[in-house]
Amino acid sequence: MDSTARRRSLLKKQATRPELGLPWKIQVKTTLTKLILLWENFWKASWPLLGLLGAITTLILLGFPAQIPVWGHIAFLILSAALIIYSGVKALLMMEVPTRHQALRRLEHDNQLSHRPLSSLDDRPVKASETGLSLWLNNKKRLAASLNSLKLTAPKPQLFRLDPFGLRSFILIGLFIASFSFQQWPDRLASAFEFKKFVSLANNQDTTFSLWLTPPDYTGMPPLFFDQSFPPPTEINLPSGSKVIAQFHGEETPPDIVLGDITYKTEQTGALNHQSEFIIEQGGMLRIGGSFTSVLNTQINLIKDHPPEISITERSSRK
Repeated sequence: MDSTARRRSLLKKQATRPELGLPWKIQVKTTLTKLILLWENFWKASWPLLGLLGAITTLILLGFPAQIPVWGHIAFLILSAALIIYSGVKALLMMEVPTRHQALRRLEHDNQLSHRPLSSLDDRPVKASETGLSLWLNNKKRLAASLNSLKLTAPKPQLFRLDPFGLRSFILIGLFIASFSFQQWPDRLASAFEFKKFVSLANNQDTTFSLWLTPPDYTGMPPLFFDQSFPPPTEINLPSGSKVIAQFHGEETPPDIVLGDITYKTEQTGALNHQSEFIIEQGGMLRIGGSFTSVLNTQINLIKDHPPEISITERSSRK
C-alpha cells in the first residue's frame, strides 16, 4: 500500500506541475515563440482592416473626396465606415491566442527537431511503477537539458499568400505620390470629415456662383465673367498669373475650390456668402463644389509666355 500511495503521490505532483524539469531557457523561448505567433496571427487577421485603412487614407491625402460631387463624398464615407466596421469585427473573430503546445511545435519545426522532443515533455505516463516513474522523470530532465540551444526565428506573417497580386504596393505608391503635396494634408483630412457641409441639404437652399478671371495687364486680354446664367465653357485658355475671384452664394459652409491638385481657402463674407481669391500658376480642372452639388467644372489651360521679338520692318535711311 505504501508503494502504491507513493506512486500516486508522484503522479499527482507531476500532473500539477506541467513544466517539471523544463529548464528556464526553454520556458523563456517558449514564451517568446508565443509572442511571435501572436504577432503573426495579428497580421493575418488584421491585414484586410489595415489595408483598407491605408487605402482610404491614401485616397483622402490624394484629394479624392474633393474631386467628386458631395453626394459621392458622402457615399465614399458611408461605404468606408461600413467596410472598416466589417473588417474590424472579422479581425476580432479571426484573432487567435497561441497555446503552449503550438509554441513548442513551432520551436520543433524551426529547429528541425524530429520525433517531437519538446511536445513529449508534456507527456504523462498512464501507469508506471515507482522505478519506472523515476526513470521517466530523469529521461525527461536529460531531454530538456539537451534542448537548451534552441533558436528563435523572425515572425513570418506571409502576407504574400493573403495578397498574391501585391495590391498593398499600390497603397505605398499612392502615399509616395501624396507626399509631394504634404503641406496640404491637414486641409484635405479636415475637408474629408467636414460634416457641416452635408447639413444644408435639409434647408433646400439654392446655390449660385460668380467667377471673374482677370489676365495680367501686360497681356492686354479682357477679363472674363461667368455665373449661373452664363456658365463657363468646358475649357478656358488663360496666361499664367491670371487672377481668379470666385464667389459662392447660398451656403452656410464654404465650398470646395480646387484647381488641379491645389485646394484654395475661402473666407466668409456673409451669412451665406463666401469668396476666394488666388493667382493661377498651373493648369488643371477647376472645380467649385457646394453641398451635394458641383456648380462648376472647367479645364484651365495655361498660355505660355513668349519672350518679346524685335524685327525691322524697313531699311534704315540716312537723312
